Amino acid sequence: MAAETGKGGAGLSEIQSEIFQAFATYVALLMLKMMVLSYFVISERILKGQFVVREDYEGFGDPQMSKEEIRIKTASRDLYIERIRRCHRNDLENIIPFVLVAVVYILFTNPTTESAILHIRIFAAARIFHTVAYLLPLPQPCRFLAFLVGSLATISMAIRVIYEGKF
Repeated sequence: MAAETGKGGAGLSEIQSEIFQAFATYVALLMLKMMVLSYFVISERILKGQFVVREDYEGFGDPQMSKEEIRIKTASRDLYIERIRRCHRNDLENIIPFVLVAVVYILFTNPTTESAILHIRIFAAARIFHTVAYLLPLPQPCRFLAFLVGSLATISMAIRVIYEGKF
């Protein structure tokens, strides 16, 4: 297999390059999904007039609100906005470890193309379904199973990295 050299000078085998291209595509999709959740929180806050800090009420809320009304409003939380925020936080807690483990897995364990891309696709599909299950909301155990499937894909890659490691 011929090595491809990029601008950084490091070469990837053709197989690694194909895997990394799939990885980059799915990671971009997941990052875009996380960004959309952030914008969804912002738009829901503005539409519902439900903010977290005083200056947001002063900038986006009713200019006639008293300081006491603002204090009371900032103490309350909209349940759907909190659901979106928890979904976003859950993505951060799962996607970042996946990205780190997957990079090491791709670069250092020499996985087959099919195995690597299957891990990546399973994780991405699980995270997308997790978001749908969280926001609709779908009954449990839908969200839990989506979390579990995504976690198992990451754990599988991590075990392979540890197995291939030199101690």
